[in-house]
Amino acid sequence: MFIRSTSLFKHFYNCPLIYEKLIAVRNVSSFGSPDSPINKSNGSDKCAGDEFDGQPNIFNQKIIVEGVDVPSPWKSAFEFEWPERIKDYLIRKNIQKPTPIQAQCWPIALSQRDLVGIAQTGSGKTLAYALPCLVNIDKIVSKGKKYNGPKAIILVPTRELAQQIDQVFVEIAWHIPLCIYGGAARRVQKESLASRRPEILVSTPGRLNDLIDEKDVDLSDCSYLVLDEADRMLDLGFEAQMRRIVDRTPKPPYHRQTLLCSATWPKEVRDLSLDLLNNYIQVNVGSTKLTANPNIKQHVILIEPIPNDKASKLLKLMEQLDDGSKHLPNQKVLIFVSTKKGADYLQRYLNAQGFYSMAIHSDRAQQSRSQIIDAFREGKRSILIGTDIASRGLDIDDITVVINYDMPNTIEDYVHRIGRTARSDKKGTSYAFFAPEDYRLAKDLIDLLKNANQIVDEQLYFYARQVSSERQRRDKMGYPRYSTTSNRNPAYPNLKSNYQRRTKTE
Repeated sequence: MFIRSTSLFKHFYNCPLIYEKLIAVRNVSSFGSPDSPINKSNGSDKCAGDEFDGQPNIFNQKIIVEGVDVPSPWKSAFEFEWPERIKDYLIRKNIQKPTPIQAQCWPIALSQRDLVGIAQTGSGKTLAYALPCLVNIDKIVSKGKKYNGPKAIILVPTRELAQQIDQVFVEIAWHIPLCIYGGAARRVQKESLASRRPEILVSTPGRLNDLIDEKDVDLSDCSYLVLDEADRMLDLGFEAQMRRIVDRTPKPPYHRQTLLCSATWPKEVRDLSLDLLNNYIQVNVGSTKLTANPNIKQHVILIEPIPNDKASKLLKLMEQLDDGSKHLPNQKVLIFVSTKKGADYLQRYLNAQGFYSMAIHSDRAQQSRSQIIDAFREGKRSILIGTDIASRGLDIDDITVVINYDMPNTIEDYVHRIGRTARSDKKGTSYAFFAPEDYRLAKDLIDLLKNANQIVDEQLYFYARQVSSERQRRDKMGYPRYSTTSNRNPAYPNLKSNYQRRTKTE
């Protein structure tokens, strides 16, 4: 099925120009002819995928493509003549068919177009930009140009994600990148830059800016820029640092291909893409609305405003998941908390109950964090407690259960957290401990559960109504709608904590 529409498409460098934008909404099974070369567009009056060749369904997901001259998507991972190293990697990993995001992004990236890729976690976005990166870099290196600095920059929000991406390139064993991030010895990283002279640099924004300021790295030769997990980098306040890095890379008329990958598509990411990308193609896998992975069975556990109710319900849940040995041999459980102190406390609590666990947060040394993740990946420990640093870049395929012991601040973070399970088309389960103070998320959580065909507890509707009535009351009284201060909890107006909070302000 195809839906066509026309709209204004703002070109960053040529603002007066007006383009006709073709939007193709299709099932991935309705791909165009696989014989189409990667640099052959469908023309200004035809969307990629218009031709249906009668082949059976490959995926059961919808792809939305926005842009002009969109290359046809692929049905096979070998429709392009990959270099031998990449071909060996695909055979070794038994990758015969691309994931939906790879099927559309590979031909776009190989045609050297700017790209925005929106897909849920665990959908294969890393390989979607990594393989074209290697192909494009090899073309540049083969020309024998003098080395001035890395040809490709991959920016990521966290150390764990940087290490994960670096490991993917190491497995391919071709143009191995240098991975740099904060928390590691800067002197060692400087020496590696000087001695290895890497063509590809995987980095967090803060550390790369430090090295740029000290003139230890030159980005004037960068021709391939990737902003991975761009929404998370914006959440962490990296926008200014990202823009500083982009300003050091080549600008038109010199070519720089930019790829932006994200799991969500908020307004901030849209504005960033308009500023940094040139005449880009946007690929969105699945719904344009915020949705959770349908392979995740979501449960909401309501917490009562009584002491230790949350801890006791967590212990009861652990006992349900256990086989009696308290080792959870058939499970890998990831528990999210909101604070570092909360992670350490919960680790001590579970250890005292016989459920031996590990905690990871930003106060841990990088070596300790790596050891903890490796132990969890190898199954030496079945329970990992973490703050939001574990919500991105923790690529462990066999996590079976995700528990939101503390609800996040936004529903987008909730989606990213539960996305640590049910990766690579596997099944998973999530539990959300919903306390009265989390009522602000009730409406968004209800919508998310409904879209995923999950059961919605009636108490959540009560919380959602309280949010609506509170907003109406504040609007009538002239208060800012999005004020972060409140003296009372509208869901439980008679709590002792509310009384204490009110008397302190008086």
